[in-house]
Amino acid sequence: MRHIILTLTVIMVSAGSSSGVNIVLEGDKIFDRKEASGIWDEIKNDSNNVVMFEDSLYMRAEMKGYFDADISVLIDADSLVMVNVNSGPVYSINSIGFSVIGSSRPEADIELERRFINNPASSENLQAILADAVDVYADNGYPFAQSKIKSMQMTGSDVKIELQMTSGPFVRIDSLLFNSEKDLSAQFMVRKSGLQEGMAFSQKEVENSIIRINSLDYMRVEELPREEFYNNYNSCLLVYDVKQRGLNRLEGALGYNPGTEQIDGFVFGFLDLSFYNPFGDGKNFFLKWNKASETSSRVRMSFEYPYPMGIPFETSIGVEQEKFRNIYLSLNAEANISQTFSLNDRLHAGFKWSKITAQGESFRSIFDSRVYQASLGLTLSSFEDRLMDLSGRSLAVKLSYIHKRLYRTLGIVPDDNSFNPFKAELMLRGGLRIWNLFFADAKGNFAGFSEDERLISPAEMIKLGGRETLRGYSEEQFITPRAGWTNLELGVYQPGQLKAYIFADLGYARLTDIYSEEDSPAFEDEFLFGAGFGFHLFSGQIGLDLNIGWSKNDSFSEGKLYLILDNRF
Repeated sequence: MRHIILTLTVIMVSAGSSSGVNIVLEGDKIFDRKEASGIWDEIKNDSNNVVMFEDSLYMRAEMKGYFDADISVLIDADSLVMVNVNSGPVYSINSIGFSVIGSSRPEADIELERRFINNPASSENLQAILADAVDVYADNGYPFAQSKIKSMQMTGSDVKIELQMTSGPFVRIDSLLFNSEKDLSAQFMVRKSGLQEGMAFSQKEVENSIIRINSLDYMRVEELPREEFYNNYNSCLLVYDVKQRGLNRLEGALGYNPGTEQIDGFVFGFLDLSFYNPFGDGKNFFLKWNKASETSSRVRMSFEYPYPMGIPFETSIGVEQEKFRNIYLSLNAEANISQTFSLNDRLHAGFKWSKITAQGESFRSIFDSRVYQASLGLTLSSFEDRLMDLSGRSLAVKLSYIHKRLYRTLGIVPDDNSFNPFKAELMLRGGLRIWNLFFADAKGNFAGFSEDERLISPAEMIKLGGRETLRGYSEEQFITPRAGWTNLELGVYQPGQLKAYIFADLGYARLTDIYSEEDSPAFEDEFLFGAGFGFHLFSGQIGLDLNIGWSKNDSFSEGKLYLILDNRF
């Protein structure tokens, strides 16, 4: 038995109108062998295959909850095959690869598994495979996309396939890989490139400007009406500190996305509860929850114990769960030991050792059973510990050495099943009183890994965006193995009363498809920019801050709003 391999390359399209885009593909003379020459003719000689194919599509559509699917398979006298399935709004297909079973026996006497009992292999089978890949397995919960296999024609030994596809803004599938053996079992790997809801997606131009996709929230295609998709990500941050009953910090935000006619709205936000000394003796408890998008969430609980059992180190134990759709679900359990040394009033050094006992990702089946991490930090600062600080300098450098041992992995694996990346973090801040009431304040940060970035767990990557890093962007909109950002402020400062300022936040993120099956997935360096203005009112130990910011792709109505109330006793 042998395999006849057909590989198709489809120009990526994404159209906002119902007309779609035609794509014509040329085959590579796959029917030039005598024993396969009769395959094409059999498509119009046996209608049972067509009927079974239609039934299969309807059944699969109903299993996904779409009972109004419009499916048709037509064969005319000129051997044209047309398959039309109306499904959901969202797919652009880059390539499709699949295998068709052949045989060394003469003519087309090729037996297939019972799905096509007693029917010789035909081009209809080939057509079914292609349509199955495009219209069924690509239908992943979006009922309005349209894709049509317009025609298949054979001239001599050349095969020409013409497709017409109309897609939409939310999910872009780069590749569907179909493998068929004699039982016709199908295995598909769907790679969602660039787009992770709540993450970044850079603007991309495809050959001949067929498509342009912007790095807007939730993958908005610019040709479509803006109001139809997720374009509002306003949030509010409220901070309140008290000492009553051991609770002296509560930070949180809650927002609502109104959604669209096709997709329900959802609630997003974050919550940060800090209990300092609730059990006495300096024992602290922290609970953090973050839901930055409709499909992602993260929960972390940790405890701090100073000087346990007479050991002069501070320790913490934490458990974190992070979930993003069905792509990965990570669970981290870790123990930390750290100590900071004050060399003088301005110079501080610190050490931190961590052991992560379990870390898993369900989609790629990667489990890091033993992870050891050692960090060494150095801080030089002239800042005072004040509620409102407008001048001074600080520099912090931290290097982390990480040893990982992979317990089980599927995909990209080092030869020895372990790797040892370094992570470098640099933080710099400088404040300056320019003249009388005017001030300038700047913060700079950089973080990145030295190891092959494909090996870094998504749960460990740097979260970029939001109130602490890039104002004007959504909370944790970017998940990246390498990032840098700078926060600049310029304004008027009246001691003890008012601070009015404008800000400009610049950022850099290295983006890649972390779920790519390719040996060397492409990296894209993305430039980020957010700007806005704010006011800070304060008196004594109480402060109130209100600011609003926009990213470089936002319209005026898409600003991110933060309200901060800070009360320290």
